[in-house]
Amino acid sequence: MLINSKVGHLYTRYNSGDTIVIFLSGYGDFPSYENFLPLISRLDSSFGYLTIDYPNSGESSTRNQVGLGLSDLVESFMTIVNFYNVKDYIICAHSMGGVIASRLVDQLDGKNCKGFLLIEPTTFSVLFGDL
Repeated sequence: MLINSKVGHLYTRYNSGDTIVIFLSGYGDFPSYENFLPLISRLDSSFGYLTIDYPNSGESSTRNQVGLGLSDLVESFMTIVNFYNVKDYIICAHSMGGVIASRLVDQLDGKNCKGFLLIEPTTFSVLFGDL
């Protein structure tokens, strides 16, 4: 489903469950759902999932991103989390998704976060701090 946000129409896939695993991809053109399908297909039936394609990637629409930044992207992801009324969640992020994941958890105030899984994450400390 395409959802309108500040950064454009973002493509999402959602399946309900007691706890929703929010999958955040790294940089690339592939749909997030396809990137995480090996994990999604192994989720217990009590878990749901939410995948979000970044602007200009996957099945999201193409839109000029000039003047938009990380905070706009996080705000857009919050719009999607709220649209699906996600309560209990686990975040699973790969690479650059780690930066967004950490900001997203802050925006959600860590409320109802049941887990935080980072796969080869890139975070601000990796980008700008000590390795």
